Amino acid sequence: MKIFLLSVACAFTLFMASYRMVETPPTWMDEGAIVQVAMNLADHGTYTYQVAPDSFVSAGFLTTSYPVIVPLALVFKIFGVGLLQARTLMLLFILFFVSMSYCVLRKVYTNEHVWVPVISLVLLASFAPLYGHGKNVLGEVPGLTFFLSMLYFIGLMERGSYRWGTVLSAGLCGGLAMATKPIYFILIAPALLLTIFILYHRRMSIRQKLFFIFGCILPLMCWYLVQFKTEPLVAVFSGNPDGISSLTLFVSNVKRFVTEFQPIYFLGLMVAWLASLCIRIKRKVPISMVESIAVIFSAINICAYTGTLGYYRYFFPGEIVALMFLPSSLYIICNYFRIRVPILDQRFFYVCITILVIFQTYQTLFHSWVSEYATSERSALLEENIASVPQDKKILFYNVPETVIFLPHDMYFQYFRFADIVVRGEENLTLLKLGVPDMVLVDQKFDTKILPPGYQKKSSFDKYILFEKSVKMPK
Repeated sequence: MKIFLLSVACAFTLFMASYRMVETPPTWMDEGAIVQVAMNLADHGTYTYQVAPDSFVSAGFLTTSYPVIVPLALVFKIFGVGLLQARTLMLLFILFFVSMSYCVLRKVYTNEHVWVPVISLVLLASFAPLYGHGKNVLGEVPGLTFFLSMLYFIGLMERGSYRWGTVLSAGLCGGLAMATKPIYFILIAPALLLTIFILYHRRMSIRQKLFFIFGCILPLMCWYLVQFKTEPLVAVFSGNPDGISSLTLFVSNVKRFVTEFQPIYFLGLMVAWLASLCIRIKRKVPISMVESIAVIFSAINICAYTGTLGYYRYFFPGEIVALMFLPSSLYIICNYFRIRVPILDQRFFYVCITILVIFQTYQTLFHSWVSEYATSERSALLEENIASVPQDKKILFYNVPETVIFLPHDMYFQYFRFADIVVRGEENLTLLKLGVPDMVLVDQKFDTKILPPGYQKKSSFDKYILFEKSVKMPK
């Protein structure tokens, strides 16, 4: 039965991660921002954005950093630039993530909890946000993959393998996870401090801690050189780049935990997890270092989320880690209360898990971001309309960075605004007023009053409009 469930979970994960890979979900701004940096790193060897032909600006403000950008650039260097190549890398990250989740739980749970890793893998495979956030070229799933790799090596250490290679590998993976996105540094650094250096400080010698710290520092030093040499900390770390009132964000986000399904679900996962920890503490059952790091990681995430703009992606890391540990938490709770409530036996546990898997699968297939865009043709339409732009035509991409990858040459200008503190290519607005670009690609939110006379709509597709300059510009 275990082999069967593992096979079904892996097959479903592979299917969902590869189904209409370049279309579902559709490409969007954040993905385009990451892909562009990898393109320029592969083609020009620079960590930059192109704002005009032969004119580049630093991409140090980009929050998703080199642990994703460098592998992606390598893929582009070997296999050529394309959205298919980029998302194939994300497919590999998804598969590696679910594999590492199984391996980590195998290290934590044995004996009576031998089914936990299998059930957790089934739950993860049916979890829609894994594909909604994972198929796009983003930093969430890669960062989690490095984080789970760190937990795996820490699990080996708990089993008695304190060799320098294991400790160093744990540190390197932790450093790579923290360097992937600032959110991971905010979550992982205090989780490691509280767990390894305060709660379980006697389990590692000073020498082992130094090896671990050294492993973490190496990727973080590279992160510093890439990110903070050119950008202020606030541009990289801020979860509120538009400067909205902190109190307004806090009130708005706290309301989500009682009014919106995904935040409620995350809160429920955390309540179950914390309840199981309280039961084990009461019974004086040892809690592994791996689980301690993981629960602190998720707890900090749910707190940190209240100060952000409120996108669900900002609590996705903590939510999916909490989901990993749900089967063990639910089993412990049922086992604790079954003496008083006999119905809460193993059959009740398996019924709950089955219902949850069915519910998640239904959500994934019919009511998720991936399913919502199951028939999307955005990439195909962009390929059709952008790939045919000749090299002697200068095109301006107006705040649509995801579309640049479809242009087969680099004769383009670009303006984009990611936030009030992150605007690049403003000088191209002056060129637009002068009628320098031959074509302008915008999205449907674009204020056409910005266009000077002489530009006419050439085509409209998906959410984009392509304008072309007439032969004679009015004086």
